[in-house]
Amino acid sequence: MATVSYSWIGKKVLIVEDDRVNLMMVKLFLTSTGITILNAVNGDEAIEVFTNERPDIILMDIRMPGMDGLDATRIIRVADKNVPIIAVTAFAMPNDEEIALSAGCSAFITKPYNKNFLMQKMNQLLACE
Repeated sequence: MATVSYSWIGKKVLIVEDDRVNLMMVKLFLTSTGITILNAVNGDEAIEVFTNERPDIILMDIRMPGMDGLDATRIIRVADKNVPIIAVTAFAMPNDEEIALSAGCSAFITKPYNKNFLMQKMNQLLACE
């Protein structure tokens, strides 16, 4: 099977993740794409980084200390209705996807991260900008 490579030079991703290991894994996945990687560890930081940096796409952990990803998504949606936001969770319950999408997320994925699925989903959403 051929390896698919992605080039997102000139694009910015905001990774909102409170788990250092998960953050490092996603950074490792994305390094070869040329995308600029920004990160935040909670919803409050996510809003601050979003406001200052205006990323092209956001990977938003749902469950974090302090402001969670759903509340952060709702606040970001007030400022920007179009930026793709991918909800990410390790503890997926049956209606979590529906809740995330109704909060304003563009897509929903579960941890542990599947590199190919994540990259395909990001590519699909970045192409729609």
